[in-house]
Amino acid sequence: MIVRGKANAETEFANTLFLGGTDKWNYPCLPVSVTTDRGFDSLANRLFLKEKGIENIICPKSVPALQKKMQQASFRENQKRRGQTEGRIGILKNRFLGNPLKSKGFASR
Repeated sequence: MIVRGKANAETEFANTLFLGGTDKWNYPCLPVSVTTDRGFDSLANRLFLKEKGIENIICPKSVPALQKKMQQASFRENQKRRGQTEGRIGILKNRFLGNPLKSKGFASR
């Protein structure tokens, strides 16, 4: 069960998928920046990125914090790029996992 916290569906039964990618790394194999949606915004994640010297491009949950971040060109550019990930998930599902996607039973997933 995944707790979503959304008004129309507090929880759902599904498997999670984490899809990541980067083309900018520094030594010792740490990303230069991290760009995610609001689901990854937390104090622990913000502190971790700051401690490691990694640029934080996580979309904030707070609306005032988001408005402040939107003033940064790199934040806007990277958040716009993040939107293309939905298409990649569609390609993964439709081209590699089968169409229609088998969903009955854990083994089919």
